[in-house]
Amino acid sequence: MSSWVSTTTPETAQRGRASRFGAAARQLLGVAFGLSLLLTACGGGGNANDTRGPITATGDALIEAARGEGTLTVYSNMSPQNLKQLVDVFEKKFDITVEGVDIDSTLGTRYMSEAQSGQMVADVVIMPTDWKFIEDARQAGFIAPISDLGVEAISSGAYPKQFLSDDGIALLGLSPLGIAVNTNMVPDGAIKDWLDLTRPEYAGKIIVPDPRTSTYYLQSMDALYGELGPEFFQALGKNNPRGYVSGGEGAQQLAGGEAALMFPCSLDTFASVIADGAPVKWIPMATTSAYQYAVIPTSPQLTPHPNAQKLFVDYFLSKEGNLDLYSVGGDKSVYAPADQLPANLITQRDPRQIDTLDPMVSALNLK
Repeated sequence: MSSWVSTTTPETAQRGRASRFGAAARQLLGVAFGLSLLLTACGGGGNANDTRGPITATGDALIEAARGEGTLTVYSNMSPQNLKQLVDVFEKKFDITVEGVDIDSTLGTRYMSEAQSGQMVADVVIMPTDWKFIEDARQAGFIAPISDLGVEAISSGAYPKQFLSDDGIALLGLSPLGIAVNTNMVPDGAIKDWLDLTRPEYAGKIIVPDPRTSTYYLQSMDALYGELGPEFFQALGKNNPRGYVSGGEGAQQLAGGEAALMFPCSLDTFASVIADGAPVKWIPMATTSAYQYAVIPTSPQLTPHPNAQKLFVDYFLSKEGNLDLYSVGGDKSVYAPADQLPANLITQRDPRQIDTLDPMVSALNLK
């Protein structure tokens, strides 16, 4: 039976993604996922008395060892429906119970608190890149690069190299950003491009993620700021957009008619409200950015279920597992062909290099 725990509202889908990943990725997708300087030398655990090393079992032996551990815990702030799909796919494939814990922007704080108290719970973290969390966890020896697990999909070269950083962080999937509309308030076909948001009839009817509240939002908004220019943000600001702090909050406002348009956002943010019959439609953009999920394993010395952890990471970074995970919903597999992705994906910057926060907030007139 699936064990899927939500610590947020069912619609919460705060996400974000990482930054530069190299020229090959930009040539293929126009997006980079580089995470340089993140996890160098982060192998090994925080407990000097624990000499347990990486798991060497593979194939059937690994599956049996993982089943012997009985369970696996994943902390995530993927959209709830994606987390449930992830849990269901793994349990069906391997008959191993997964506790998928859906946590909002407090994920990093919770993980660090548990690790520092010697009560490590999570075997794997799947999240947008939270730089403070990654730096703190790396320095404490709580998290490990993928290479420390001996993952078959990585060592065999099967995993697309453009989504694997030199520091051992692998990308799970892409969530392209677009515009969502309340179909009772916006005529069909009225929104085709980002610039349509600047039309005066939408004054007071637009909601945007507040880039001050999340690194995820900051990166996605900065990417669009660089692509569309300050002039676009200034024109959008004349329509007095309102900021929101979580995707679930924004989705509820849009569904309830408190706003007519929401930008930028991913399709899966609205899965729950659309399933409930809300008058919401998501519109993709040809030129856009994307939220990107990072797979962050707990150090092999500290993870509660090392065999199940390795099996989990290996499977979902394999082509079979990754495509299985993304067989539903609007997010895209790292194995997806280029023609299934936006024509022009904009690179997201390392948030430590972003200097556009104040200009964006000022241009948008966010309170």
